[in-house]
Amino acid sequence: MQSRPARCRSHWTTAKSARAPSATCRTCPGQSLKIDESFVDPIVNSASGTALSEVVIKVAQATVLRAVAEGVETLEQAAALRHLGCHRG
Repeated sequence: MQSRPARCRSHWTTAKSARAPSATCRTCPGQSLKIDESFVDPIVNSASGTALSEVVIKVAQATVLRAVAEGVETLEQAAALRHLGCHRG
């Protein structure tokens, strides 16, 4: 009996407590990299907040993942993320 290959759908997150097993990363790559809302909150008023989000977005772009921001609450945050290249938020 042949088994069909498993379909993988995963999303890696930038949250501090998240851990992704390396074996899973190699065999089942994620589809998106989520930007934690703690990085999104200061994006409009802080250079360091912008820098952190920008780094996550660049990593997503370099690894052919979609960047998805969590906790976007204002139009200014959404515009800043779009300007940096975030796909959704």
